Formats: sequence, structure tokens, C-alpha cells
Amino acid sequence: MNEELLEKVLACKNLPTLPAVAMRVIELTSKQDVSMNQLAETIQSDQGLATKILRTINSSFYGLSKKCSTISHAQIMLGLNGVKTLALGFSLVNSLQDEVDEGFDYVSYWRRSIYTAVAARLIGAHINHQQVEETFLAGLLQDLGMIALYKSIGDEYVAVMREVGDAHHDLGKKELQTFELHHADIGAMLAERWKLPDALTAPIRFHERPTAAPKDHQTSAKCVWLGNLAADTLTHKNSSLWVTRFRDRAKTWFSIDHNEADLLLENIAINAADIARLLQVTTGPQPQVADILAAANDQLVKMALNNDRESETVAKHNEDLRRAIVTDSLTGLASRTRFDEAIAETLARKPSGETPTSLLMIDLDGLHRINDDFSWKAGDAALRAFAERLRHHFSSLRGVIARCGGERFGLLLDRVDRKTAVSHAEAFCRALAEDPLDLEPLQDDENAPAQLIVTASIGVATLDSSTAAVLTPADRLINAADQALHAAQTAGGNCIRVFTPRRAEAA
Repeated sequence: MNEELLEKVLACKNLPTLPAVAMRVIELTSKQDVSMNQLAETIQSDQGLATKILRTINSSFYGLSKKCSTISHAQIMLGLNGVKTLALGFSLVNSLQDEVDEGFDYVSYWRRSIYTAVAARLIGAHINHQQVEETFLAGLLQDLGMIALYKSIGDEYVAVMREVGDAHHDLGKKELQTFELHHADIGAMLAERWKLPDALTAPIRFHERPTAAPKDHQTSAKCVWLGNLAADTLTHKNSSLWVTRFRDRAKTWFSIDHNEADLLLENIAINAADIARLLQVTTGPQPQVADILAAANDQLVKMALNNDRESETVAKHNEDLRRAIVTDSLTGLASRTRFDEAIAETLARKPSGETPTSLLMIDLDGLHRINDDFSWKAGDAALRAFAERLRHHFSSLRGVIARCGGERFGLLLDRVDRKTAVSHAEAFCRALAEDPLDLEPLQDDENAPAQLIVTASIGVATLDSSTAAVLTPADRLINAADQALHAAQTAGGNCIRVFTPRRAEAA
């Protein structure tokens, strides 16, 4: 992750902010003894917001049997959580919907957000998910990081969006390649800054890779991801492929058959138009769902005639996409995306820490000096050689090694305790000091050395039975290893620091 750019984005003064009403709603609902009357009075203090909430609740989207006339009544009919979610979502939309900027396509942004939010809630309701309101708001806020990136780096981000065009599912990959940042992570960080609960921040962070989400929030993340497919189905010119993907994923994840999936698409289109109108947000022309489904069925017939050849092409395309996402192009190691997935998958198998898992965060010291003294090509050669040294040294531990951005690497060692992890890390540092890196020849850089002595800073954190309460979920383990790495760098580099929780009795 590009830490310098991340700090720039999060420090930008033009980032979206929660209106006062929304902040007060969060403050009230964070209390266990929240007064429903007090919450109702807070929302009603913004008459425009209260009106939109009541109109939405009384729309076909909620299908209430009786008309709801007050916010207090809405809390009884819909529940405290439902009203809170609508208040947060709609107040934020209010603060953003008046934005006018030729550099950012707000129509496309709101079209995708509204369709995804409506789809996520309808899908959640269809499968009796317990957090349908959270899925609605997560869908509405899923791409908030796009606005943050645009507000902070402007034309650089516009260039990336234009290069991707309508292929929104390629945006995250392009962001990582260009900035080493992903809009989903930025959006989740903003949500955390606003003190929104994990039930919202998790599906925002994992809306493009739902299977990597924490177990408690994976269904919500899947609803939002499937909502994205619905948005693509209903808004892309060539929607036949998206219809097929929506049907197939709905069947695989939630046992929703094709007929039910098609009916959901029809309801999504109708309700999205209603919600957009209630929010006074422009989302473009209404999709003709019957025509979309008919075209998709015709396409399925044509595909069936060439099934073998088409299956082979699709499989290769999917494999190419997967390889690009999970592999770092410079070093051939796992990407940060794959590394995060591996950590989440490993911890999901053993949340109590019954067997140890060690996480090492490793920085190649002084990469900027190599770039300055020689060239960025020499720096890249050093990174490749360093990656190969890591791969060779830790191969016996069968860990997952990743380049996490810039000069930072990560190493996930399952079933490896703290003592073993530290021992191997120390041996790695000694080997670096004794044996220089062999750099590949750089024909256009005669000053670049053939060999280079480098050092590394390493942070170690270990999840086991004594630290499980402190280092789960996954982001806590990652944060602990990052803290240890920071301590090593603060100490001057070329050393190892180990994260030891205060509550852990054993070091």
C-alpha cells in the first residue's frame, strides 16, 4: 500500500463529511440505552431528510401494509436499525447530490450506487438475511472511496477512470497498479472514521472480493457484490453476459433459481427508479428489463451452439483476470489482494488461535537511496532480487509471500510459532549482511552495480491461544505486525521487532 498517498488522501480537506444530523444519529445509536424519542426528534430536526425517509418507507420498496406517518411510527414499523440506516444513507446523499464537477461522472456514480443498494437489500430480504438495512447502506456507500480519490488527486484519478471506462470491475485492479491503493479500502477507512459499525465497513471494504470478508459479514458482502452484478446487468449496453453471471452467482451463493433471479432484476429496476426519484438523484434512463432478459436468452442459445469453444475462451479470460489480481507483476510474488485473502482465510479456519500463525511485515531498507543513486530500474532489480531471496530463505516454512506495495513485503506463516518466526527472520537478516543481492544486468544503466548489500526491517506478530483475543479479526493481526515493523524502522532499520500484547503473559 502506498502509505504516502494514503495519508494525502485521508488528509484531503475536500473529502466527504457526514452532516450534523448523521453524526448525531451515530452518537445516539452507539448508546445501549438510546431513546427512540430522542432519535426521532433528531431526524425530524431536518424536515427534508425526515420527508425522504417517510416517503421511502411508504413506497413499494418496503411494502408496508399500513401507511407510516411519523418517524416514531417508522421506528416501530421498521425497527430502530432500519430508520438509522436510512437516516445515515440519505443524509450523506443529501450532502453529495448537489456536487457538480465535469471531471467526475456523478450520474454514473449514483446510478451504480442506487442500483447496487436496492439490489443488495432486495436480495438480502429474499434470502431472509438479518442485516438487510446494512446491505442497502453498504451498497449506497460502496464506491465512496472513488470520490475521495478524485477529490484528493484529481486529474490523475480521472485518467485512470477514463482508461477503465464502463468496465467498473477493472477499476480496482487499475487503481492498485497505478496508485497501490483501492477505492474499497479508502471507502472503508472513511466509514471507520465516521464510526460506522463493522456491519457497514466490512461489506464496503470487501464488496469486490466478498469471499475474503470476515465470516460474520460475508453474506452482506456477497449481497452487495451480487448487487453490483445486477447494476451491470441493468445499465450496460451489452448486458447478456451480466445476466448470465447474475443468474449463476445467485444460484451458487443463495440457491436462487433463474426465474427468481429474473424477477429480482425486474423489481430492482422498478424500485431503483423510485428510490432515485425520492432522493432526487439522476441515474439516467429506465432500463427495459424484458428486452434485456430476452436478449440474454437469445445469447444463451447462440452460446450453446458453440459451448466448447466459448467455455475454453471464458476459462482462459477468467484465469488471466485472476492471475492479474493475485500476482504482483514486478516480483511474481502474491499481490496485496491475495495476501489479505490468505490472512482472512487462514484466520477463519481457526479464530481461537488453537495453532499459531505468524505474520511478518518486511521492508527493504533504503530503496529510495538505490533509486536516487542509480535509477528506478536498479531499484526494481533490487526488489526482484530481494523477493527471490525471501522466497528461497522461507521456502521450508511453506508460507504465503507477497509484495504489499513499494518496498514492503508480507509473509504469512501458518502453524509457525513466534520463536520459530523470529529465528528465521534473524537468519534472513544475517544472510543479507553476508551475501549481497545479485542484480540483473541493466544495459542502459552502466552505473548500476552487479551486486548490492542491503538490509531489512522486520516486524513480527503471532496469533496463538494467548493472543487470540487481542489479534483477531485479521486487521488487528496486520496492524500488530505493522506496528512492530514501524518500531524496527524507528530504531534505525536492519533489525527485528516483535509485537507482544500487554495482556499476553508469554513473550
